[in-house]
Amino acid sequence: PYKCQECGKSFRRNKELATHQRLHTGRLPFQCHCGKSFSWSSHWERHQRVHTGEKPYQCPECGKRFSRSSHLYRHQRGHAGGRSYICTYCGRNFGSTLHFDRHQRTHTGQRPYKCTRCRKSFGDAPALVKHQRLHSADGPFRCEDCGKAFGARAQYARHRRGHGAEKPYRCGDCGKSFSWSSHWERHRRIHSGERPYQCGDCGKRFGRTSHLYRHQRTHAGGRAHVCAECGKSF
Repeated sequence: PYKCQECGKSFRRNKELATHQRLHTGRLPFQCHCGKSFSWSSHWERHQRVHTGEKPYQCPECGKRFSRSSHLYRHQRGHAGGRSYICTYCGRNFGSTLHFDRHQRTHTGQRPYKCTRCRKSFGDAPALVKHQRLHSADGPFRCEDCGKAFGARAQYARHRRGHGAEKPYRCGDCGKSFSWSSHWERHRRIHSGERPYQCGDCGKRFGRTSHLYRHQRTHAGGRAHVCAECGKSF
């Protein structure tokens, strides 16, 4: 396990530890073009809606849209006359039967919405609609560079980074930017000197898995079959 030196909390993955440590260091690696920075990618994405005007959360009763789910829930309580629907499993309150019923399915595992093409099931209608776009060759989000279409905005945004259109992950030490969080994390090891990948044969550590695998082939005489559990080569 990976242990935080500040508070002693342990994590199964180094990535989880690195994310947790931002609470202690106050690092803000996710920077917006307006100069505002954030500790978490989810907060950065939510902030982006200030610039784009995107309001992805829609009230099913009146059609009004909101940029945050919390604003939608608050609005829906107005339709319910302030009434609360309380979950008998966890005690959580809901302002509408729609969200109450959908939440109940997270406890019961019920998935009543089925895709007619592949029979895959979903717990709510929006998830089914989003999935069905994957079967369509003409999704609503089309890449300007290659013409590929996507059924969801998040998939489209992720694809666009492959063209270098967006690099939201910025290194706070040298200013270099990256399209993917995994590339940003790998780059950070240059500054931190961290080497999380250890050879199971000799204990030598490496900053990248590719460097570890290349090293392990020297133990195996060029024929490395690496155990996924302990990293030992044969």
